[in-house]
Amino acid sequence: MEINPEEVNGRISLLMQKLGTNQKEFAGLLGVTQPAVSKYLNGRVPPPEVLLKLARAADTTIEWILSGKNLAAAGQVGEPSAGYSGIKSMDNKVARLPLLLQKRVIALLDAMLESLSAPESSNI
Repeated sequence: MEINPEEVNGRISLLMQKLGTNQKEFAGLLGVTQPAVSKYLNGRVPPPEVLLKLARAADTTIEWILSGKNLAAAGQVGEPSAGYSGIKSMDNKVARLPLLLQKRVIALLDAMLESLSAPESSNI
C-alpha cells in the first residue's frame, strides 16, 4: 500500500472538522503541539502513536486515515459505532478542557455514579 501524504492530510482535516476542533484544540486532543498539527495538515504523516490517538478520538481506523480504506472496521467515518458514539463524543469534549476542569468533570461524574448506587433514603 502506497501512502499519499496529500490524501492523508485531507482525511486529517476532515476528522478535525468532524470533531469540531481548531488546530490548538486538535493538538491538545492528540497530545502534540499546534505546529505539529499544521505539519500534519500540510503533508507530513503523523507518527504511529499520534495516528492511534487520532483514530480513537475520531472513531475510525489508522488504515482509513492512511489509505482511505476501512477493511478492518465495520463503520466508516461519519457513521457512529454501535454503543460507543455518545461516550466517544463526551470523551472528546472532556479531552478538550483544561486538565483541572477535566479532573473536576470526572469527579462530578464519579459523585453522580456513587449517588445512583447509594441506597434510597428512608426519610423521604
